[in-house]
Amino acid sequence: MTIVTKLFYLEFIYENHSWIKRLFEVIKKIVDFKIPLLGVCFGHQAIAQALGGHVVKSSKGWGIGIKEITTKKNNSLLGSFRKLNLIFFHQDQVVKLPQNAKLIASNSFCNISSFSIGDSVLALQAHPEFNKDFSLKLLHARKSSIEPKIYLKSLNELETLEHDGELIAPDIINFLEQSFI
Repeated sequence: MTIVTKLFYLEFIYENHSWIKRLFEVIKKIVDFKIPLLGVCFGHQAIAQALGGHVVKSSKGWGIGIKEITTKKNNSLLGSFRKLNLIFFHQDQVVKLPQNAKLIASNSFCNISSFSIGDSVLALQAHPEFNKDFSLKLLHARKSSIEPKIYLKSLNELETLEHDGELIAPDIINFLEQSFI
């Protein structure tokens, strides 16, 4: 199975699978070479875990919907935005940053919503690449595994709130296009 197929079946970053161990080794090499590395959701968690951080299943359950994050001052990797509404869809979250990581953004549900390491690693728990239509389809597909109250709240957020994924897309592209040569 491919990594993408495995993710569909809800593998968890803290599980002891050979493909996850190989992923951690690749992450470490990319970081050592200072190649720009972007981690989104599972990637955010994988980078943290591979580099000495810690990921757990949230005791709060699913974090789904459009949630506001607050960025830290002087944050250059996500632009100059102080607050952003982004789409979240996760159960697990980073609870301890890797060494040398800098917290970029947080919210009340997911304290470590984004972090960076130097200028070469950017990690986000949220999904700036998702749109509302895809998120609603994913929510409906996962309905049986989500508490009804969380499902309805998430449905309402996805149907009524705007998300800022497109606003930070240029900053993410600039990050990925940077040259270290």
